[in-house]
Amino acid sequence: MPQPALESLVQQVQGLQQAVDYLGQSVIQIRRRFLAVEAEARLAREGSRPRFPVEFRSEYGEDMWLWDLFEGKTSGYFIEVGAYDGYRSRVSYAFEATGWTGLLVEALPNRHAECAARRTGSRVVHAAPGPTPTKIAAMPWPISWYAAS
Repeated sequence: MPQPALESLVQQVQGLQQAVDYLGQSVIQIRRRFLAVEAEARLAREGSRPRFPVEFRSEYGEDMWLWDLFEGKTSGYFIEVGAYDGYRSRVSYAFEATGWTGLLVEALPNRHAECAARRTGSRVVHAAPGPTPTKIAAMPWPISWYAAS
């Protein structure tokens, strides 16, 4: 096969891969919106309202998978370690919006404060998990690096 024809084929395959990636992301976004509407409708049927707008926020769709696994249950208890600001990429966000309560653990002081202000339906603690109670001795980068917006 001549080299230009092979390069053209590679470019076409790359273009198709980008189109498939775009469609996959679009399907995920549509599913997130659909489940949010479904959750709010379920709450309305139960005579309740969400604590805050229902949004499925997890990075890889774990919250949507769990919503399906728990069959849209609107009460329960969760634990999320590494809660960050309580919003970005959080698996438990939609669950708390629909009535669940939980324990959110965040080690970064400024992110803990943001999480505590945002997630009022759950207990938010400023801590880091470890085998024994201890102070965090050292981090490989300054704490400001971890807490950057």
